[in-house]
Amino acid sequence: MKTATPMGQCPFRPYLLAPTVQLQQMDDGRRAMFHVIDPSTGLELPLVGDVYARGRKEGPEVLGSFLIDSVVVRSTSASDGGTRVLELSASGSVSLRQGRRVLTATLNTIDITNESSPDRGCVNTLSITGEGD
Repeated sequence: MKTATPMGQCPFRPYLLAPTVQLQQMDDGRRAMFHVIDPSTGLELPLVGDVYARGRKEGPEVLGSFLIDSVVVRSTSASDGGTRVLELSASGSVSLRQGRRVLTATLNTIDITNESSPDRGCVNTLSITGEGD
């Protein structure tokens, strides 16, 4: 992985990337999975979504793109008994540059706990760029 740049400040700790980020394909290439770390427990959480074949608009260097949508209920912290409902949305693409596969992705974490809360809709965005071996 080359870079992971967090953006946005919210009243919850955002998900973290696993030490080694691997985008894995499953189900004959129709599903994608990668792991994030829950900061309140330190455990890895798999995110699974759909893989889309490249389209004409994406150009010949794009091998495919993926979209992951998930809703999780998570502790606010290890010492707090409260919970938050978070929507995780990841999208990205894998392209071929100079013979190497390059992953470009964005992971958004949105707090959807309480519709009347002023924090509702708070978004933390993590941009990911990396190269394969």
